[in-house]
Amino acid sequence: MTHSMDLDVVGWGPAHASAHAVLVHYSRWGRILRAVEGFLVVWAIALPMLLVPTLIIPVVANALALSIFLFVVRLRASEVAKVVRGTCPDCGHTQFFDVPTRFRVPLEVECQQCSRGLKLEEAIGEQAPVSVA
Repeated sequence: MTHSMDLDVVGWGPAHASAHAVLVHYSRWGRILRAVEGFLVVWAIALPMLLVPTLIIPVVANALALSIFLFVVRLRASEVAKVVRGTCPDCGHTQFFDVPTRFRVPLEVECQQCSRGLKLEEAIGEQAPVSVA
């Protein structure tokens, strides 16, 4: 299910700006499918490299660690931010913010223009559903 969320962007000064996030909420089954997909993608890339004898040990060790890490991270992430767009209250630059896979507010981000630390906080109001997938 996809829904949107309005956020407040807090900078260094007293001024606030706004941001808008589009989030995807995954059910338990959806999280399991995403986790298995991440696991399989790592091994699909690693398997052809196993044909080179000198790469077997490092590839297997790293692929195993990465695939388990991706599996756990994707299994825990019930809400994933697809797009977070907002304005920096300090310099006025409108941008797309880089956010982690697991979306939670308040969230520390950085302005791409002035490189200042910003905080995304939940705006007062309700979340409006965008569409159901």
